[in-house]
Amino acid sequence: PIIAALVAAAFARVPAGPADPATVSAATVGLPFGAAGAPAAAFLSPSRKRPALCLAWCLPVEDRVVTARRKPLALVAAALGSPHEGGLVEALRQRGLAPLGVEVEPCVTARTVVGTAGWVLWQVEVALRPEGRQRWGEVRGLVQEAVALLAREGVPTHVAAEVQAVVD
Repeated sequence: PIIAALVAAAFARVPAGPADPATVSAATVGLPFGAAGAPAAAFLSPSRKRPALCLAWCLPVEDRVVTARRKPLALVAAALGSPHEGGLVEALRQRGLAPLGVEVEPCVTARTVVGTAGWVLWQVEVALRPEGRQRWGEVRGLVQEAVALLAREGVPTHVAAEVQAVVD
């Protein structure tokens, strides 16, 4: 009953569409929640061994073909997950929030979860040390700062070069 109530409350905010899904076109489905900007959803994973903070943004897509070819979110994901100086990974590790002090596996991953012709739901997941669960607000703030920095200054050139080398 408690889980059912939580699910019902969460989905109550999602706009209702036509009763017959066959009548819905991906091009006509609007943003599923909120406007692009601050993360529209944030949650902690339930794992006690490997906690993680997940943040999700609903982002509009203006040109699906250009987005598919250029993959701008893949470039942003690489920048967020890169252990470069002054980056998000370094900030998390310096504060003791990331699970590893050395680069063995990524502590920040990002991916497109779902999308339509008009929008994508993009998620950033930050692996945390067990004691980082209580500091999730600090982690969220660091992610938001990192995203804002990328918006202002762009992806560092060495990260873009690394991604280009993988693509080539």
